[in-house]
Amino acid sequence: MLLHHGARGILLHGNSVRHLPWAVRAAAAGTVALGPVAAQFLVDQYVRPGRTADAVAAARGLLEKLSSREREIVHLLADGVSNPDMAETLGISTHTVKDHIRGVYTKLGVDNRVQASRVVWQAHVHAQPQPTSPQAHGSGACGGLRAP
Repeated sequence: MLLHHGARGILLHGNSVRHLPWAVRAAAAGTVALGPVAAQFLVDQYVRPGRTADAVAAARGLLEKLSSREREIVHLLADGVSNPDMAETLGISTHTVKDHIRGVYTKLGVDNRVQASRVVWQAHVHAQPQPTSPQAHGSGACGGLRAP
């Protein structure tokens, strides 16, 4: 998802200091800089797709447990949208956003935004670009996730 959105490299916090010098040079030269963990994930995804298919299926199963509003919330969360911006986009209060986020965490079995975002990323699903209005939720109609 990060590379899809224009990132020029991926390094994890635990080893970024060691890999940062070559990664910056690689990104500046126009290539993609992947740390060892990110590179291994890509290798697993394309060289050993069966193992990745299981992770995709498991992540999609978790996302299916979410209500339509929770799906909207988790996609905004995965896109890095702040709670106040989610509230404004969806026409709800920040307290309601926090309640939905707690529900998402519980249903996905995660503790934070990064872990929730990873489930979305692993599921290889994309949000519909238009959030629904608050009135649409009263009728139960809502946009959701769709497989690529």
